[in-house]
Amino acid sequence: MKLSTRTRYGIRALIYLALNYKNQPIQLNEISKNENISVRYLEQIMNKLISCGVVEGIRGYNGGFILTKPIDKINLYEVIKILEGNLTPVNCLDGSFKCDVYYKCGAKYIWEELNKQIKNTLNKISLKEIVNYLKKNKEKSIKSKLIYYI
Repeated sequence: MKLSTRTRYGIRALIYLALNYKNQPIQLNEISKNENISVRYLEQIMNKLISCGVVEGIRGYNGGFILTKPIDKINLYEVIKILEGNLTPVNCLDGSFKCDVYYKCGAKYIWEELNKQIKNTLNKISLKEIVNYLKKNKEKSIKSKLIYYI
């Protein structure tokens, strides 16, 4: 499964919001600059996330974007499904297409298992886990760069 740039950028934007929220909205330009995503493309992504209730857009001089839920309540499955649409690895699983051998297809078992694993894995990963992972690795990175002189 390949994820679109919309999904990859959307996740990066959400992670940025989760890492940098300080009781005020974060402006689109700031996210765009720090994540190297064009403002126009980011606007489209954020509008989709707003319409599905993951982020809230606040208008005005001090406006910007905030997450609508705590970061431990936003999981990757929810976000990817919003931005990507259908997540099934093959069309026959979502009912949009049934080939001539649909009912006797042995490979369908493989695709059903893969689909379950994708869904289960992405449901287990929240923005909070990603933030914790990044903070932990940042600390490791800083510690590994320290040089002591005697």
